[in-house]
Amino acid sequence: MGKAISINNACLLAILDQSENLQYAENPTEFKVLALSKPNLIWIHNQNPEAIETMENMSYAEGQLSLEVFQDTEGVFGLRAYKMIAKIQTPEVLELKELT
Repeated sequence: MGKAISINNACLLAILDQSENLQYAENPTEFKVLALSKPNLIWIHNQNPEAIETMENMSYAEGQLSLEVFQDTEGVFGLRAYKMIAKIQTPEVLELKELT
């Protein structure tokens, strides 16, 4: 989310792996290559028109997870999670869990 704030409304595309490492793509083409080379990882994008178009043109596998970084109004900033189920991007509930 910090990256999304720092780039304002520029295109944000990234992949999140199981170790919670983020790999940012410089452009939609690089994102597509990353996504194809690393299946089953979480795709991340913001509400930039180029990022949205890129995500709309992706082929989602069953169970594919994605996160959208959004800003509805000034000061309202967050994440929306989706999971591909039966060819429909279905909203998922995000829960914050404290590790002890």
